Amino acid sequence: MSLQDFALFYLRGIAPREVKSSDIYWGALPWVAMQLILVLIVIMWPHR
Repeated sequence: MSLQDFALFYLRGIAPREVKSSDIYWGALPWVAMQLILVLIVIMWPHR
């Protein structure tokens, strides 16, 4: 389980009832995509 999973679980607990879990997960996708892009950048251009 990653740290994002704990954050999403916490957000589900404090969000109003009308906010669906899928809305929370869709909202987190840009953050996950950004992290994956940064990992690819580090792999492609490693520090020597």
